[in-house]
Amino acid sequence: MNLYDELADWWPLVSPPSDYAEEAAEYLRLLRAAATKPLETVLELGSGGGNNASHLKRDFRMTLVEPSEGMRAHSIALNPECEHLPGDMRTVRLGRTFDAVFIHDAIEYMASEEDLRAALATAAEHVAPGGVALVAPDDTRETFEPGLTRRGEAGALTLRAGRATRWDGGTVEWIKELESCSKLSTPSEVDAFSRVLGDMARSKDRRYLPVMLSYLDDDAEAGDVMKVIIGMAESFGADDYVSAVIGMLGVLRGRARDWLEVIHWRIFSSDEFTRAYRVARLGHADDAVVRGFLEDFLKENPEKQERVEFVLTE
Repeated sequence: MNLYDELADWWPLVSPPSDYAEEAAEYLRLLRAAATKPLETVLELGSGGGNNASHLKRDFRMTLVEPSEGMRAHSIALNPECEHLPGDMRTVRLGRTFDAVFIHDAIEYMASEEDLRAALATAAEHVAPGGVALVAPDDTRETFEPGLTRRGEAGALTLRAGRATRWDGGTVEWIKELESCSKLSTPSEVDAFSRVLGDMARSKDRRYLPVMLSYLDDDAEAGDVMKVIIGMAESFGADDYVSAVIGMLGVLRGRARDWLEVIHWRIFSSDEFTRAYRVARLGHADDAVVRGFLEDFLKENPEKQERVEFVLTE
């Protein structure tokens, strides 16, 4: 199965946008350091789920080109203000130029010198005179070390730009079981799904929170199970819970907006959760997404105005 197609729905869990803040800041520094003129427009080739763009869009007008429909869907939800286009970095031609062209680790999918030359030709074709092209692979000839790394017994390791998240064997089995019964079409699937949610909640491992919240869906017929997800997630405690909710806003506001309203109504009915939300918002990379959702929420729930205004106070 292909991570960027059949398994694209898992992308925000494998590689959350918050993990990119530090490296995106470095790419911003490099772009500006190399520029001979002000940079306003940036084309990203192989933009994936839009994680780098979620940070860079604060400084540039971004056009994002990505061949995978599933990954573009995630990016559109996360970065609705950016232009999204389908295309292969080896062949796409947009007929216009940009102040900068950025290619992140997607350049590593160029499996031959011919492919690499084609991708770099695309970058050159789209850079305006005096512009900048930045290519940022995770590995180069000087740093690459071949080999296989495993952590733990029957475990799994997710790597992202030098950072690792460890999942033990039991964790992986829980996630697999949750996915296998996620259609919730039979009583046995509902029972199994609820049982795994309970196991995750009792573990108090906050890494489960985005996994659990990712199953919220306004179109789900099993409304009682959606309520169970929210209740189990709340049991992790205010700080971890509201941080996960804010981190998933970009993903969930498209398919679970109604349940997000329920979640926020409950959060703003609690002093503890409201205070935790304010702290988490101030530390969130994409404040515009949070503010936009809260402003819409307030239109539908004016009785929460005092709490929402407290959260939005700098």
